Amino acid sequence: MFADNAILLTINGIRDDGSTLTLEFDSTEVGTFVIKGDTNHILYTDALALGYESTNDNPGTLTVTQNDKSNNKFKANFNVTLRNPVTAASVALNGSVEVLYTE
Repeated sequence: MFADNAILLTINGIRDDGSTLTLEFDSTEVGTFVIKGDTNHILYTDALALGYESTNDNPGTLTVTQNDKSNNKFKANFNVTLRNPVTAASVALNGSVEVLYTE
């Protein structure tokens, strides 16, 4: 997993099967925030390269539990239903991240 805090905090991960997860968090302070298509966006690509993303009409939840700016350590939990923009198929996704990020 790799994380970078530039305009927003971007976290990228890839599994052995080729599936990927990209988290683009605008909200990095401790608290609970909405995940949508244009805020705190999440993109998941499965092992078959089918893409799913967060949408404005079905928001999820991001809970930031730590953002230690002195040590660049970020922790959060997320829960969202992602949608494929072509087929409208959906996938429920929830998880947590704990990363050290670059600036």
